[in-house]
Amino acid sequence: MSEFKAKTKIINKKGLHARAAAEVVNLTAKFQSSISIEVNDKIAATNSLIQLLMLAAAKGSEVTVVAKGEDSQHAASALIHFFENKCLEED
Repeated sequence: MSEFKAKTKIINKKGLHARAAAEVVNLTAKFQSSISIEVNDKIAATNSLIQLLMLAAAKGSEVTVVAKGEDSQHAASALIHFFENKCLEED
């Protein structure tokens, strides 16, 4: 089983709020890999909205994406792209 890790920052105004966290759950559900994100020594599975919200990841938070599985690189890259594009928010 391959593992892929990548780091980025949350750059949207509201951080990882409920709508953005729900988008993370929807985005990562498309992949076979097990995906988690780490913020300030807290880890959340991306298939759990509650865990993602408990990260309390504000704007500027450094995020480490960890994906394990056959499509781990694609899964992590998609999530990094999501964060780097302001969680698909206008402003």
